[in-house]
Amino acid sequence: MYKHAVESYVCVSNSRRLVDEVAARTAELCQAVAGDGAERALMFEEGKAIMKATKDGLLLWIGARSRLMCHSLQVAIESNLFLVMPQRPAEIPWYPGEGTPFAVIERLLEKPQGSTTRVLR
Repeated sequence: MYKHAVESYVCVSNSRRLVDEVAARTAELCQAVAGDGAERALMFEEGKAIMKATKDGLLLWIGARSRLMCHSLQVAIESNLFLVMPQRPAEIPWYPGEGTPFAVIERLLEKPQGSTTRVLR
């Protein structure tokens, strides 16, 4: 559906609170906000952003019809996230998405064979 997509993972301890706060801050820019609790989908005219709280962090996915809109949504989500995070990372790494939201990040978070550490940690 969306030609351009990016996704990310942020290691934080209070991810559910961050989902609530970022969704609330971004809601006035959206056409609609769907979901509650651990996951929110923010619907825009030209794209969509999904935030999903996990036990150890926050999954982020953005899809849009144009590269410009994808980047604009990325900046909006990231800047609001930086405003509410108690300890901000130097940067949030973004990866090109593939079809299904979070597919790339979930693969990167999987434990490699014979390893006890996660790739993105």
